[in-house]
Amino acid sequence: MGVLNKAADVAQKASVLGLMSLFGFQVYQIAVKATEYEKGTKNEHAEIMAKINEKVEEDSRYKNSIDKIPDRYDPDDDSYLKKVPKLPGKRS
Repeated sequence: MGVLNKAADVAQKASVLGLMSLFGFQVYQIAVKATEYEKGTKNEHAEIMAKINEKVEEDSRYKNSIDKIPDRYDPDDDSYLKKVPKLPGKRS
């Protein structure tokens, strides 16, 4: 029985050592990928927000300028009547 117990102990120690070394190697791989990711990526959200901010500033640049505001009221303009749908029936 002593030989079988010794063989079982060696097999158990070898399997535990193998599993622990596999776990350690996986932790090492994850750590390396995490540090590479931190070094190599840019903040894409900040770039997108900067582009949006540029467009908003560009569009609002002429907001308070008097010469850029169109004359919206024209008493002789009846183009809106052309856009009214023709309804069936006797309406005038």
